Amino acid sequence: SLILGCRDEVFAARLAAHNHAPAPEETPATAEGVRELLEAFWVNSHKHRKVLHRNLDLMFPAAAHANWRMLMSLWYIEATGNEATTRHFSGIHGLTELVRAVARAHGAEALEITGAPARTRDEIYALIERDQEIVAQLGRRLAARYSFPYPDELERTVRAAWRAFRAEQASH
Repeated sequence: SLILGCRDEVFAARLAAHNHAPAPEETPATAEGVRELLEAFWVNSHKHRKVLHRNLDLMFPAAAHANWRMLMSLWYIEATGNEATTRHFSGIHGLTELVRAVARAHGAEALEITGAPARTRDEIYALIERDQEIVAQLGRRLAARYSFPYPDELERTVRAAWRAFRAEQASH
């Protein structure tokens, strides 16, 4: 554990010599881990239709958060070559490392994308479709980097179902 404060100057000096947070361990990304993350994104994206079909629009912020975590993880992998771990999502220190790495690689675009509003159906649709486009491009780059086949069939299935859903919604 890390001691954050001490009232005794002599003891504080002794603590300072040994009182530091351990360096975080890095976990190199693997082809299997990246592939699983991409598949999880597409499966999650497929579920958006069910939520919206049931008029559970207020549930979408939870889905958007899940998408944010997956997108941030993929961007972090692209930027660092390491997996984003639970530490990266569990407090200010891990989040700082995650956000700084993504911001260095993607700048203001990352905030524009992840901070897009989802207040109306049209904004929700736009957010889902933008995330799909970004992950399709990013996923292909990562698949090439880590030498695994991108889940094209899964993406095609999800996108076809999404287009059908959107057409059905437009006809109502």
